[in-house]
Amino acid sequence: MSQAHSKPPLADRVSRKLRNYFFAGVLVAAPIGVTIYIAWSVIRYADDQVAPLIPLMPANFPGFGLIVLIVMLTLLGAITANYFGNFFIGIGDAILRRMPIIRSLYGPLKPTAEMLFGEKTQAFRQVVMVPYPHADSWTIGFVSGETHKAIENGVSKDLIAVLVPLSPVPTAGLLMYYPKTSLKYIDLPVEDAWKLILSSGLINAEDKAA
Repeated sequence: MSQAHSKPPLADRVSRKLRNYFFAGVLVAAPIGVTIYIAWSVIRYADDQVAPLIPLMPANFPGFGLIVLIVMLTLLGAITANYFGNFFIGIGDAILRRMPIIRSLYGPLKPTAEMLFGEKTQAFRQVVMVPYPHADSWTIGFVSGETHKAIENGVSKDLIAVLVPLSPVPTAGLLMYYPKTSLKYIDLPVEDAWKLILSSGLINAEDKAA
C-alpha cells in the first residue's frame, strides 16, 4: 500500500482520541441538555398560562408563573382541607359527574390523580419480576393495584395488576394481570428500577449489600 493512502500512526491515534472525546462529551451533555430543555419548557408553559391572569406579572422574571401556580395549588389544597372546603368541592364534584361528555373525562381522571398524588397512595411503589414475554424470561414490573373483581371472576384466578414498561420508552408499557404466585418480589428501589429500564440495562443499580 502506498504512503499516500495510509495515515501516520500519530494522526490515527489523535483522530481516535478526538472521536472518543466527542462521544464522551455527548454522553455528558445529552442528559443535562434534555433535562434543562424539559425544565425550561415547563417554566415557559406555566408563565404563558399564568401571565393573562396577572396583568402586573414581571415579564423579565422567568419562572414567576410557575411560582404563582405552585402557590395557588398549595392554597387550594389548604382550602379544601377544612370542612367548608370539602363541602364545596363535593358540590363541584357532583356537578361534574352529571355533565354529559365532561363526566366521561372527569370520572377516570379523578381516581387516577388520587392514586398517583394521594398522601397514602401505594401506586408503583413495589418492584417485581414477571415472566414476559414467555415463561422462561423475566422483566421488571411495578405493582399498580388490586384487580377488579370482574376480571378475576372471568379467569377464575387471584390476580394482581402490574405495569410492565417497555425499554427504553416506558410510556409504551403494558398493563398485565398476573397470578400473585407468579410474581417475584425483589428488594430494588423504584428509582433504580427506572434507571435500568430507561438505560436498557446499561446503568446498573448500586449493590446495596456490598
